[in-house]
Amino acid sequence: MLDEIISGSQMYAIIASNCHKNSQKKSGSSPHHNVTLEGAAENGEHWTTWDSSNFCNQVWPPHFSRFLAGTPICSETNKRENVTCRRRENLWGDGSEYKVEGAQLAFGRIGTAQFLPSYQVLMDRLSCFCLFLFLSSLLFSAAVSVSVSDVSFDESEDLLIHQVVSDGDDLLNAEYQFAEFKTKFGKTYATAEEHDHRFNVFKANLRRAKRHQLLDPSAEHGVTQFSDLTPREFRQNYLGLKRLQLPADAQKAPILPTKDLPTDFDWRDHGAVTAVKDQGYCGSCWSFSTIGALEGAHFLATGNLVSLSTQQLLDCDTECDPEEYDACDDGCNGGLMNNAFEYILKAGGVAQEEDYPYTGTDRGLCRFNKTKIAASVANFSVVSLDEDQIAANLVKNGPLAVGINAVFMQTYKSGVSCPYICSSTLDHGVLLVGYGSAGYSPIRFKEKPYWIIKNSWGESWGEQGYYKICRGHNICGVDSMVSTVAAIHTTAL
Repeated sequence: MLDEIISGSQMYAIIASNCHKNSQKKSGSSPHHNVTLEGAAENGEHWTTWDSSNFCNQVWPPHFSRFLAGTPICSETNKRENVTCRRRENLWGDGSEYKVEGAQLAFGRIGTAQFLPSYQVLMDRLSCFCLFLFLSSLLFSAAVSVSVSDVSFDESEDLLIHQVVSDGDDLLNAEYQFAEFKTKFGKTYATAEEHDHRFNVFKANLRRAKRHQLLDPSAEHGVTQFSDLTPREFRQNYLGLKRLQLPADAQKAPILPTKDLPTDFDWRDHGAVTAVKDQGYCGSCWSFSTIGALEGAHFLATGNLVSLSTQQLLDCDTECDPEEYDACDDGCNGGLMNNAFEYILKAGGVAQEEDYPYTGTDRGLCRFNKTKIAASVANFSVVSLDEDQIAANLVKNGPLAVGINAVFMQTYKSGVSCPYICSSTLDHGVLLVGYGSAGYSPIRFKEKPYWIIKNSWGESWGEQGYYKICRGHNICGVDSMVSTVAAIHTTAL
């Protein structure tokens, strides 16, 4: 019996060396290993515990170990290996145990990154042969191995990505790119020290965009308006979803027929989506997701597309979920879409944007006037973790309020994002407005279906303010928190 506390970059060496020693001691029998993995995730949780028998027989080249640590491997490699994992309920569903046939390196996640739940998921995304071709070209090109200790805490959400892709040294034109960045986005800095600091952050984000590009080749990653922000600054000021899962007692949307769904659908083509908005330097994404869904529902109920007030939610909505700590809507400090729908139900509705305009702060008093209600909620519900049901609810009920992990969005510019590694930890509220069937993915040698996401970072971000992410297997948690809302007709307009 071997009990080890191990961490990412040391894992392969520790297991391999001890396997060798134990194999010598116990000739003719395979040693049993109980490998306990611990790590300091930001939310205070520990990494999961794995029991792995016959692990000594699984020998992998060291240069593959960093990537394979978070990735299921082809089951054809060794059908004798059984790995048991206790699933976290909010990420995997029912919290039960399951077994995976095939060799699999023994830890679940680094920081907020996780591996895919099954061999079949990975094989659907990339054939085994193509996976090893990709890994070979990716990892053999890395001249420098990056360990966990080399990564700053400020980039903790990219820890696994750091371990897969070397930073490299292609920043010879960084000064030119920084000058272009400042001109394009009107960036100025108060002092020379601040300028130098932002330039260093910018260079780090160039490397980060390069890593994202290698791991998300069907999208374009590069310089965006957020390229002078550290990952922590970006999370604090442009994200704002407060928790990981929907309440257990949330109203479930009824199951809808899916047989005759259109191949492609976009609510922008049907007049149910207002112009892209900009939340500014405020963690109010949850309010834009909520209001966007209500704008679409109001259009379906009345035939009128009206831009509704997000500022009302920032000033007036303090709705809490009593079942979970710190699950209150709190202006620029974050919130939750279902809490906001509950607030709108209790308040009677929301005003138009022009009657209660957005300021991007949460310091004002609530100025909601019930005589100027422009739209009201009839009911809301959550959609099951099923992409066909999500599509059916989208087509029938209008745009949907959705939670997503935004780690790749800070560097996203265009294309269909379909990253090989992405956490399902939700941190950003967005609006699902449509889907497509033919987003080309060059590495996967086929076209991939995708979701169309309306974001709240202005039209200069992404594809005129929109984001495309591939459909299938809950990429970046996009299927994990989906809400639909129905509106009732009001007479204030």
